[in-house]
Amino acid sequence: MTQTAYTAVSTKLSINLFGAFHLTIAGESVPNPRARASGWILALLILHRSREVDRHWLAATLWPEAETPSALFNLRRNLSELRKMLGTEACRLVSPNRHSLGFNLIGVDCDLINFESRRACKDTLALQEAVSIYRGELLEGCHEEWIFSERIVYEHAYLKALEDLAQNEIQSGNLHEAAQWLRRLTSREPLREDAQCKLMETLGLLNDFAGVERQYRELRHHLRNELNQEPAPSTLTLYHSLKAKAQLPAGINFNLSPTHKAASPFNNLPYPLTSFIGRCEEMNQICAAMQTARLVSLVGTGGVGKTRLALSVAQAEKENYSSGVCFTDLSSTKAGADVPQTVASTFNLHPNPGITMQDALRRHLQPLQLLLILDNAEHIVESCASLANDLLINCPNLTILCTSRQPLNASGEIVIPISPLPVPHENSPAQNSSAYLSRLRQFESVSLLLDRILSAAPAFQLTPANAPLIASICCCLDGVPLALELAAARFRSLSPEVIADRLDTKFRLLSSGSPALPRHRTLHATLDWSYDLLSESEQNLLRNLSVFRGGWTLEAAEAISLAGEENTVAILTALVDKSLVVYESRSGQGRYRLLEMTRQYARDRRKALDKGQEIRRKHRDYFSCALESHREDVAWCKMERDNLREALSFSLDDPDGAMPALTMCSALLKYWADTGNYTEGRVWLGRALDKDTDSKSNERMRALFTAAFLAMKQSDIALAESLALASLDLAQHRGEEEFQCAPLIVLGHTTADLVQCQEFIQRRVDLRRASGNSAGLADALTDLGVCLIRQGELESARPILEEGAAVAKNGGQFSIDYAKGARILLARVERDWDDARLRLEEFLEMNRRKNDPGGIAYNLRELGVVYMMQGDLESPAVLFAEAVQLMQSIGDPLGLIRCLEGYAQVAAARAEYTRAVILFEVSERQRVILNTPLPPVDRVDYESLPFMRAELGEENFAKSIDQARLLTFEQAVNFALNPCLLTTK
Repeated sequence: MTQTAYTAVSTKLSINLFGAFHLTIAGESVPNPRARASGWILALLILHRSREVDRHWLAATLWPEAETPSALFNLRRNLSELRKMLGTEACRLVSPNRHSLGFNLIGVDCDLINFESRRACKDTLALQEAVSIYRGELLEGCHEEWIFSERIVYEHAYLKALEDLAQNEIQSGNLHEAAQWLRRLTSREPLREDAQCKLMETLGLLNDFAGVERQYRELRHHLRNELNQEPAPSTLTLYHSLKAKAQLPAGINFNLSPTHKAASPFNNLPYPLTSFIGRCEEMNQICAAMQTARLVSLVGTGGVGKTRLALSVAQAEKENYSSGVCFTDLSSTKAGADVPQTVASTFNLHPNPGITMQDALRRHLQPLQLLLILDNAEHIVESCASLANDLLINCPNLTILCTSRQPLNASGEIVIPISPLPVPHENSPAQNSSAYLSRLRQFESVSLLLDRILSAAPAFQLTPANAPLIASICCCLDGVPLALELAAARFRSLSPEVIADRLDTKFRLLSSGSPALPRHRTLHATLDWSYDLLSESEQNLLRNLSVFRGGWTLEAAEAISLAGEENTVAILTALVDKSLVVYESRSGQGRYRLLEMTRQYARDRRKALDKGQEIRRKHRDYFSCALESHREDVAWCKMERDNLREALSFSLDDPDGAMPALTMCSALLKYWADTGNYTEGRVWLGRALDKDTDSKSNERMRALFTAAFLAMKQSDIALAESLALASLDLAQHRGEEEFQCAPLIVLGHTTADLVQCQEFIQRRVDLRRASGNSAGLADALTDLGVCLIRQGELESARPILEEGAAVAKNGGQFSIDYAKGARILLARVERDWDDARLRLEEFLEMNRRKNDPGGIAYNLRELGVVYMMQGDLESPAVLFAEAVQLMQSIGDPLGLIRCLEGYAQVAAARAEYTRAVILFEVSERQRVILNTPLPPVDRVDYESLPFMRAELGEENFAKSIDQARLLTFEQAVNFALNPCLLTTK
């Protein structure tokens, strides 16, 4: 049986994460000015060291705004930088499988790990060491979003250590030391009322009543200034007791007990970007309800402000919960069964196998005195009610505050309806204008509207002239906060008179203020209001724009406008002014997009009018045509990726869409190939070919070649040959002599029989000569020369390659590049390593500029071999590692085999014979599986096997072969990547 085990590495590496990020290797500080992202990778691997870290998660965390391929590319590049930064310790960076990463911390001196181990001990000496290790916040200077939740965890752990230290000292009778630790705690968190009370108690036991007085005044000052609150009644009772003790005769003492349970508070409350206005009465009602019930639900219409109100209540009440407050947004939770997972993820819980997420959550919350907010629960009410019942029964100190559009109907629930903000009914300033303006501002709806107007239009002022209009707007919108905020945005482009007039005539949430009408409105109604404010032409365009995915250009918007629409530019500009369309300018190019909420609403409106198919066809036709002129523009294809997918999807749904789908798939070949999206391309092609019923069409011929090419890139050799032969047959049937060269290219690269391969390539040469296509002839001659080299016919290959290079001068850049690749191979065969290295380095730089992952990986692998042949046995491992990651990302098994063969060559050169034999054997076995035998010219790589056999001896050599046969290909790749950490037994 094969086992993969980690072996210990000598202690040379020191990592500091508290304060500024810092590395020390063998006593030497490692500078990190240009590899900050590389350092963050290392930090995340350490923070999540208890599990394998998924590469996609890591890339998305570090580069959340980037598309997945770009983020993964950034990850690979920075992993390479990290390896360079770690130097001799780079072997600690491990890849347990192709999808995950890890970091071996055996023997590493890491302050974060030391802090956790000391804090867990709980004894005074260990806790003192823990707080001394905490030299500053986690990764000081890092402002990435992912660090903040991690930073809070360790900040709370540090404060808990201070708290535990103080408690230990009190129990030991060391009150002066306890007071010092408590002062340190309260200076960091002056609003921690329980810690302040503990410090006041300790000072009282020391008879430092002046200190008690000072501490109480400081606490009261902070509460008033920051929360507009007074100390809790229990705090006031303690303070008066201590004051009374100060006036007692000497020798009389009180046996005071703690008034607050010590804990380390959790707090992940989001901080809104706008001010919270009003709701004092509701806040008091909610706080009072939370004193008598442990489940309080705020119920009201969408957009009424339930979430903001819940956050404000939590901020005001958090000091009453020694374990803190936790905010969980359920809006993205699709299924009720996922509710425990969503809540548990807030606490970063990872239960052991056999323990459900709900069980893990219950166990975690059971000892805590915590306020848990469940936000946006209306679509999963039953699941939330079930979870709330379970948690409240088993967690005696837990309180749940829920926001929803309907009650949970759970046991013990107190439901508090949240109504819109009060609105003014007096629309006339009467005789005293200043008094009217003062009264108007007292209405919370008016205060909110004015506050948001000033954000959109800073020059706006409330005057006696426009005050009645402001009052009218608030009344028409029934004081719904979200509707008021949308109305405020219109003040950028419309006057109060226009807004009030259109609201009054087109959309009134209250008809004549009748209280009989329903007051609870949905978010859809708010969008109805925005939609009804538009002119007919604006509504038409907004509906049509919902067909776009990922944004659009002005030209694209004009293409999908229906007959009768005029002046698209003016209409689109109006939609931008009304905040329904977002305009962005990047690199001098203007682009538009809809917020998803608005897009879905407009799409539903379009479908209701039964114009969906017509608009989708216009959209498809536009992008199908645009793609023909941009088929070589990978950047354009990436920008319009979502629109192209939408167009393909429509074509496959459309009864007449087979030909457009095949045409688009063929045009996307360069994009799919250059970005490594082989699998996606093959899926679309498979569906399009299945839909096609005309087996003789030109479109099918080209699509078959495209599918064959992508299959070849993923080493799906048998299918690639089958598709290429089908494409070739069609080309011959249609008399397309020039196009026959395309499938012949694939056949020349996939056919295992080198003699037959030579025949395919020779047919290409003959076709290209006959057509006079110099670029194609140069490529064909180069391939023919390569084929001859692989058969060991070096002398025959040389004149053919020289002719190809001469023809390539007139064949364009692609042909020149192709000829360069052939000359690299020729130099490698002739062992001219200086020439090969120079050409490979030039080729690598070119492919990096093109962002061609396949080309980069090939260059890295070949360059590593050249470095090795020149005596450099350190650089190849770094180059091979980056090549492996690229080949894994694009799905290139043959490329991975070549990398394993490169690792084997390096191992042989380093006299690591067992490792070399294992990698050679696995590579050979995998070639047999893929039917891609090693060409004769490359057999030179295996010339060292007899020598290694002699060095190892027959018995050890046989054992190495047996070990190789037990390894899977994936295990062999990991073995190659991590030589100093992985052993095979």
